[in-house]
Amino acid sequence: MKVTGLQENEIEDSKVEHNSDISQEALTMKENTEEYEFVLNREYTPTERYPLSISRLKKIIKWSSSRYNERRKTDVIKDILKNISQGKDGYWEYETGLYTEKSKLTSTKYRLVIRNKKIKILVNYDQVVEFY
Repeated sequence: MKVTGLQENEIEDSKVEHNSDISQEALTMKENTEEYEFVLNREYTPTERYPLSISRLKKIIKWSSSRYNERRKTDVIKDILKNISQGKDGYWEYETGLYTEKSKLTSTKYRLVIRNKKIKILVNYDQVVEFY
C-alpha cells in the first residue's frame, strides 16, 4: 500500500528510539486474548474515509506532549505505518493521557485494526477512520 507523504524506504528505515520507553508489550499485537478477538473480528462502520497519508494520521491522532506521557506522537505514527506496511491482519493499541495538575486524568485509546487489507483506526470506539 502506498502511503502519501512517505517514501517507501522511509517506513523500514524509521525505527522507534530505544529510549522512548515504548514497551514491546504495549505496542505488539494482543494475540490470544478475548479483547483481541473481539476487536479484530468485529465489523466497524467507518465514520470517515481517507487516503492513507502521514498528514491525515497526524490530524487524527491527538497525542499529549505531557512529560508524564511515555510515548511521543512521532514514534506512534512510525509504528502505525510500520504495522500497515507489513500488510498482516492484526490489532494494535496505543494510549495517551492528558496529565495536568488542575484536571482529572483523561485518556484516549487508538486502536489500529487491519483485517482483509482494510485499515481502520478506532478512537475510543467513538470514531472509526478507514484508510484506502
